[in-house]
Amino acid sequence: MCATRTIHKLPDLTRLSFETLLARLTSESCGLSQNELFRLFCRTVQEFFGASGVCCCRATSPGAWRILESAGHSTWGTQGQALSSSATGWLAQAQRVRRTIVCRPSSQEALCLRSDGGSTQAVVPFFNHDEFLGAALVAWQGAEDISEEPLERLTLLGISFGGLLEHARLFEQVHSSRERWVRVIDAIPDSIIVHNSDGNIVRINRPLAARLGVHPSRLIGRPIHEVLGTKREENAGLCPLCSDHLGGLEGPVELLADGSFLVSTTKMSPDKGADAHTIHVLVNIREKLEAERRYRDLFDSIQEGAFFCDPDGRMVDANHALVQMLGCSRREELLTKNLFEDLLPPSGRGR
Repeated sequence: MCATRTIHKLPDLTRLSFETLLARLTSESCGLSQNELFRLFCRTVQEFFGASGVCCCRATSPGAWRILESAGHSTWGTQGQALSSSATGWLAQAQRVRRTIVCRPSSQEALCLRSDGGSTQAVVPFFNHDEFLGAALVAWQGAEDISEEPLERLTLLGISFGGLLEHARLFEQVHSSRERWVRVIDAIPDSIIVHNSDGNIVRINRPLAARLGVHPSRLIGRPIHEVLGTKREENAGLCPLCSDHLGGLEGPVELLADGSFLVSTTKMSPDKGADAHTIHVLVNIREKLEAERRYRDLFDSIQEGAFFCDPDGRMVDANHALVQMLGCSRREELLTKNLFEDLLPPSGRGR
């Protein structure tokens, strides 16, 4: 018997210019996540270079690589699987030389590759400047040799794709940071509200929205004085919580029918092209005020003299009974005295 072999060439690359491919890849990558970008890369290489199989992979630990996305024949495994040691070696070599390389499998591996739909393979590294962001394994069925032109184009494609990956990674980091910031703000039990220079709400945390009985998204853009139920006709459209005093309004503010709030205010300097924002933190002290009132009633109802002083003897508080016992006309007069110097006899002043 005589075995014959057919030599297949790679597809003609002139049907779609490489510059058009790069422009299309950039255009289609807008708004995609990193995993979606890997999927786009696999599809693009398969269509433009006529590959029978493509897989994108990334190192999960030194020497360990896993498949993230694939298209065509599953020559190297399925998504989430670890790559073989030989494939890992090819990836490391492509990382060292920083360009697309042709894989040289053993004879046994070559037989397996032909049965899996890929007799010739290449590794395309993804670089963004000096940072290695992953790589792609590409296979062609029946192709014996790959010329320098597609290898150079694959290298340029990998560099361009590395920039797109970095952009997507930065976008995901910003989005993740914003989500964490939102979760932190929502986890704070105090009420937090942010408005712009027109007094319209741009952010409100969930505890305050829950107190209002409305989802936070339905409050964005509304005037703050309408949301908080406070109207100031002389400053219509402005914030009733803003004050000329540094740090916010003085004393508690009665809001929402069941709260006495201390307001802390921070004004954010405007960024370039953005409005200035004002942040209000509202701490409900209604229960604290009620507790203080009960304490004062109890303290003043004691028939015996009671007082508090600091370690140096300065009077801090005294009840009505003690004021009368010491012959003072009012409590404030007693609070100006010193326990050791003014009230105790000389024989009892030992500390």
